[in-house]
Amino acid sequence: MGRQEKRPSPVRNATPNHPAIPRSSSRNSANLPIYHLPMPDFDPALAPVDRRLHPRYFVQVPIRLNPEGSDVTIFHETANLSLDGCNVLLVLQLPVGILVQAELFLGAHRVQVAGRVLTRHPYFGNGIMFLKFEDDGERVLRAYLEALDPR
Repeated sequence: MGRQEKRPSPVRNATPNHPAIPRSSSRNSANLPIYHLPMPDFDPALAPVDRRLHPRYFVQVPIRLNPEGSDVTIFHETANLSLDGCNVLLVLQLPVGILVQAELFLGAHRVQVAGRVLTRHPYFGNGIMFLKFEDDGERVLRAYLEALDPR
């Protein structure tokens, strides 16, 4: 008889998608196995940087948008708002880079501001950066936001 090669034994209790990673024998409250996967080292220098200069407020404020070069007027609400800009959840989103004229309806006050679309994300809408306020719009928006609790 020939000599038989010793085969490595299969890993017991391996996950179906990751056969080389053994699962723990510990269980959670639903009596399901808990998997212990190796975690990569975290480098704080690679963490995303929040570029906002002012706090963001999750508040729905009526907004009117007029995209540059278009006769279309969009009436909607903000998803969040800051002194720097806002996010508007639009079904038909605006392209990144275009200029918009916006009007925010803050109670009895209307704030008119020129802005630029900076982001476009499905299900999250457009991020608009405010560029130039008309009249005392920046002061009115600042007073409105300071009266809110940031979240």
